[in-house]
Amino acid sequence: MLDPFTGSGTTNVECMVRGISSIGIEVSEFGCLLARVRTAQYDTEVLKKEIQDFERKAKEVDYSAKIRPGQYLRTWYPERSQKELLHMVRVAEEGSYTYRDLLKIIISRIARSARLVPHYSLDSARHPVRSPYYCHSHKRVCFPTESALKFLHRYCTDSFRRITERPEMGKATQRQRQVSKQGQRIICADAREFRQPHESITGVITSPPYPGLIDYHEEHRYAYELLGLKWKPDLEIGSKQEGQGERARERYKRDMVKVFGNLHSMSKDSAIINIVVSDRFNLYPEILHDTGFKISRVLERIVTNRTALRRGTFTEKVYIASKE
Repeated sequence: MLDPFTGSGTTNVECMVRGISSIGIEVSEFGCLLARVRTAQYDTEVLKKEIQDFERKAKEVDYSAKIRPGQYLRTWYPERSQKELLHMVRVAEEGSYTYRDLLKIIISRIARSARLVPHYSLDSARHPVRSPYYCHSHKRVCFPTESALKFLHRYCTDSFRRITERPEMGKATQRQRQVSKQGQRIICADAREFRQPHESITGVITSPPYPGLIDYHEEHRYAYELLGLKWKPDLEIGSKQEGQGERARERYKRDMVKVFGNLHSMSKDSAIINIVVSDRFNLYPEILHDTGFKISRVLERIVTNRTALRRGTFTEKVYIASKE
């Protein structure tokens, strides 16, 4: 199974649980990091010791130390949090941890919560808040977060719990464990250019980016800044800054024709293509036709309160197609 827009790896996780080999392609380095953490194999005893060691060392912050944070950290975090977060990164990088990538994800979760943003605007705040404010989510006056360390134990504990409760940790068959160990590949690449040997892909499940809706790099900028990940927003397809005008839609369509034309060339003749997308501009019938796919069925999926960026109810389409 292939997902050319794997994001945080949901398709790969579901394949892992079901004992299906999969490849996830993602241009975002943060997305790849998260997907690899979600599909990795863990020795829970080793993991527990490493998380406990990381948590202990992460609390040993030298607040008198001089730091040189970038502009983003200086803007969105108080000085105390800046020192705490940078110290956490040093602990993760300098320690001999088997599961260093998971520790980086824990740090990114802490960083997201510790930003100087209102609780009701976690994904869309344009300016930091540095004084008490009326919170529309909690219906009371709330205060900006002063310390990142307050989130340390919460996310260390929660991350360990999430991994130990994964379905494949206790219920997988021997075949599923073997596939889970060897068959989940996360590749940081551009889906327009990635190549896989012909006849190896038997199916595609993907949810492509919607035109003009989200800037995926900007959405996780805190992680890029802290972890030193490569910044490649120019490779995003349909980013928010491009808008949804006619020229942006044409550019989006050309890029998706490259992606699905690529998929056509490296998938089996019997491959089934499943695309979940909010196709409000009805672009995908033409995209699929132009790349040699025939739509066999279109389903509608009602989505309620999926993200803070898309409140309320909206409809997604599920295109099911095969090679013509």
